[in-house]
Amino acid sequence: MWKSWLNGHPLTNRNIFVLSVSTAALVAALFSWYRILALIFRELGASDLETSFAFALLAGAMALGQYPGGILAEKYGRKPLIVIPTYIAAVLYVVAAMAPTWQILLLALIGVNLASALQSASFVMLLAESASPQKRGSAFGTFQFFIGFALIVGPLMGAYFQPLENYRFLIGFTAITALVVGAFRQKHLYETLEACEDNPVDTMASAKKSFTFTDILKGKLGWLLIIAIVVASIPALTIYGPFIALYAEDVQGFTPGEINLFFAYGAILATIVSLLAGPMTERWGNERILVIGAIGHVLLLYVWLSGTTFWFAALMIALGYGFLQMLFVAFDTMRATIASEYQAGPVLGAIGMMATLASALIVPIAGYGKEIKGPMVPFIIAFILGLSVVFLVIKIKQYEIVLEEELDAQV
Repeated sequence: MWKSWLNGHPLTNRNIFVLSVSTAALVAALFSWYRILALIFRELGASDLETSFAFALLAGAMALGQYPGGILAEKYGRKPLIVIPTYIAAVLYVVAAMAPTWQILLLALIGVNLASALQSASFVMLLAESASPQKRGSAFGTFQFFIGFALIVGPLMGAYFQPLENYRFLIGFTAITALVVGAFRQKHLYETLEACEDNPVDTMASAKKSFTFTDILKGKLGWLLIIAIVVASIPALTIYGPFIALYAEDVQGFTPGEINLFFAYGAILATIVSLLAGPMTERWGNERILVIGAIGHVLLLYVWLSGTTFWFAALMIALGYGFLQMLFVAFDTMRATIASEYQAGPVLGAIGMMATLASALIVPIAGYGKEIKGPMVPFIIAFILGLSVVFLVIKIKQYEIVLEEELDAQV
């Protein structure tokens, strides 16, 4: 797999390598403290319900910039929409490190997420355009491999520095890392939008169909939007949301350092799976891997709820992480492939914005349910969403079959 990947176009290899390595460095710094962000909010005086709403606002901010980010990426290119927000995030992390209250910390992180949202479509397009259509799964799998490695290093580093006592130092270190990453990307990334006419790789830049925002509410894009909402909501309730850390401390009795550690150990399997998930999607199809990833993740996280020992929790998180990576790689490949039929930037931005906004609503709803019905509510919701992926994949495949039959009838 590595030999065939490295034999690609020089532009392709360099972009994927630079984006993967730079993102991994920033993610490692970020996740030295982000896993216990809910506990940091609590430390600064936020209640659990306020923390749930804070995570919802962070998710909403991550949504709002995605559609304009996609439009700007088609106008100005992918590279500026990746580099400039990285520098903006560096400044905002400095503010976050010095925040005296949880409200100011939240405002700074909302700004970071708005900047990250502007990058979202450009990330997907740059990776997809830097690989042949047949190798897009491997490109996204390689990227996720580096992210998985960062998710090992970050929590380990956080555990060493006792993150709840030293979170200001760790956030400040994230600011410095973002500044270095911005400079690295500015120097070494190549613009794929400008290279489309000369690049022999089949890119996503040539629009095959017209697109308006309302198109995401119908047809194949409509089903893709629903799948995107589910894919965004599941990790918001599990790995990337506040509920695992809160449940692990309040119910299972783990310390913040232990929580960071079992996330770090859990990411090891996810890293390995990332390398395998790309070829798996290329061999067995996006839809099948999407279903396996979603159901495997929510089942294992549901089993994790009954654990009381560190190693059992680490094992369940590891296996759940692995299936989540399969879900991410399969979905990234699916949305890149479908978006390539249109002007990719606005399609990816619109779907990303709507999916993230919708998933943002699920966090306070789950937080309210947690307060009323108990700490298992967020995970029950995630379990139901995971099972729904089976139905959604069947529907999108049925739609594609109907389209093919209509085209055959016209011929």
